[in-house]
Amino acid sequence: MKSRMNVWISRLAIVSCGLTGGASALAAEPPEAGIAATAPAIEPTQASTPLTAEQAAAKAQEYRESAAWYRSLGGAGYKSAFLRWAEAESFHFAAVAARLSAVPTVASPEAERARALVESYRNLGGAAYKAGLVQRAEEKAREYEPVVATLPVPETALGRHLRYGKAIEEFLTRGR
Repeated sequence: MKSRMNVWISRLAIVSCGLTGGASALAAEPPEAGIAATAPAIEPTQASTPLTAEQAAAKAQEYRESAAWYRSLGGAGYKSAFLRWAEAESFHFAAVAARLSAVPTVASPEAERARALVESYRNLGGAAYKAGLVQRAEEKAREYEPVVATLPVPETALGRHLRYGKAIEEFLTRGR
């Protein structure tokens, strides 16, 4: 009985909507404007200038200072993401400065031959990978690469927290 009543009510709703002009309400709306009519004109942007080693070092120092300020806030500085963000940005710009200030090295003819051999093996496809030719050629090419001194990774708030936990991190930072 209830299903018949539901069908009857829905039929009544459709008929009443048609009689009252439910569709005419949709037709009374103004048409939407085209995208081209409302979009602002695109202005040409200036080309970004490349970052120099000095600018990157200054930016890294600026972010180190802001990280020190966030550290001085205590718990609020550590709980907010700003300290980790400032540390990450300072490390990023320090790495960019180191990369830009590095002395370019000229590869020896043996190193060039080793790199060319690696590329030719890579172009052979999966068979060269499965046979181990690519891996052996890459190891041989690494022997000719110049040795680059790496900087020790500086201690960060996130690194201390992940390594020691919150209680020991607070103890370690109190002594500073």
